[in-house]
Amino acid sequence: MKVMLLGALLLASGWAAAADRDGKHAVLGPVSCGRFIEDRKEGRWQAMPHAAWVEGYITAYNRHVPDTYNLLGGIDVERVIQRLENWCSVNVDKPLVEGLEKLIVELNPRRQRAAKDAVN
Repeated sequence: MKVMLLGALLLASGWAAAADRDGKHAVLGPVSCGRFIEDRKEGRWQAMPHAAWVEGYITAYNRHVPDTYNLLGGIDVERVIQRLENWCSVNVDKPLVEGLEKLIVELNPRRQRAAKDAVN
């Protein structure tokens, strides 16, 4: 039992610290906040891949972070996108992923921890 617990803790800490030796990791599909806002305001088709990227990022979080069923809890994705747009509007030179990571930190304490907690 202790070995299993230790293994689980090591796996969990590995996810939290996942990066290379210099603390860096690749972000696929990086986009600036300015580009994200511009595409959304103009109703460009590029806004759809940005939203899909956000959904994929959150899905990966749900899949790999222990004790997490759904980071969003009862919040829908469009509301998350709107919150990112608000953050980006005052941080136009920053990458979208930075805003998403800050939002994740904010949402994490209110996440759904198990499927039985999901609101349908």
